[in-house]
Amino acid sequence: TGMTEDELKHDLSGEIFKVPHTENEYHTASEYLSGDIRKKLHIAEEVAEYDSDFNINVSALKKAMPEPLKAGDIDVKLGASWVDPKYYEQFIYELLQTPAYQRSDSPSSRWNKSAIIGVEYSEHTNSFHVSNKSSDRSVLATQKFGSHKMNAYDIFEHILNLQEPKIYKTIEVPDGMGDTKEKRVVDIDATRVVQRKADDMRKAFKDWIFKDPVRREAIVDRYNELFNSIRPREYDGSNLSFPLMTNEINLHDHQKNAIAHAMFGGNTLFAHSVGAGKCATRS
Repeated sequence: TGMTEDELKHDLSGEIFKVPHTENEYHTASEYLSGDIRKKLHIAEEVAEYDSDFNINVSALKKAMPEPLKAGDIDVKLGASWVDPKYYEQFIYELLQTPAYQRSDSPSSRWNKSAIIGVEYSEHTNSFHVSNKSSDRSVLATQKFGSHKMNAYDIFEHILNLQEPKIYKTIEVPDGMGDTKEKRVVDIDATRVVQRKADDMRKAFKDWIFKDPVRREAIVDRYNELFNSIRPREYDGSNLSFPLMTNEINLHDHQKNAIAHAMFGGNTLFAHSVGAGKCATRS
C-alpha cells in the first residue's frame, strides 16, 4: 500500500478494531460490532482504563448496543429464574399480608428465624422452595388465595416451579378379585379451585411487578443485561472488487453483501427471491 502500519491503522480507523487482550489482532467493524456487544463493551472499558487507544472501541460498541427494552416490552412470568427471589418474596408478602415476624425483610424476624416464610432458588435443581408454607393461617392464605386443601404459599411454590397445583384424593376401586383397593386420583373439583387461585396470583403479579419505579428499573436493567446484548452481524460487500468478472455484469448491493457473508461468515444460505441474482452471486 505504500503506507506505514500506523498510517494504515489511522486510515482504517472505524473500519477495523483492535481486539483487547491480543498482541496485534484486528477485526473488521462488521465482525467486532456484532455478537455479544455488552460483553465486548465490558472488556473494552476495562482495557481502556489503562490504554486510551481502546476508547474508540468503547465509543463504537456503545453505539452498536441494541436499543434498551422498556418495561412494556418485557413479559415477566412467575417462575422466571432470572428474577431475583427477593422480588417473589416481596410480592407474596404484600399479596398475603404476611405477618412481620415471618418476613425475611423485617427486623422482628431476627428473633425467630425458623418461622420465616421465605423464597429460595436452587441453581443445582433449578427449582424454588417456599419455607414454612403452612405456618400462616390467615384468611388471605387459606381462603382468598388458597383453600383448606392447599394454602396460598403452597400454590405459589407450584407456580414458581411452573407446575399446575393439583389436589388428590383416595377412592376405593375393585381389585379384580372380588374385593376393593385404594387408588389415588385427582380431585377435580378441589383442583379447579386451587388452579383458579393460581390464576388470580398470576394476574396479581402481572399488575404488581412494574408498579414500583425502583423495582421496575432493576428488573428492566437485569433483563436487558441478560437477554438484550446480541447484535447480528451485518455483512458489507461495498469494498469488494471483482477483477475477473465481465464488465457486462454489475452486482447489486445485496449481492455484494451476500458474497461478503460467504467469504467472512463461514456458512451461508442465499435465500434470495427468484430473479434476485443468486447465480451471479454464487459464481
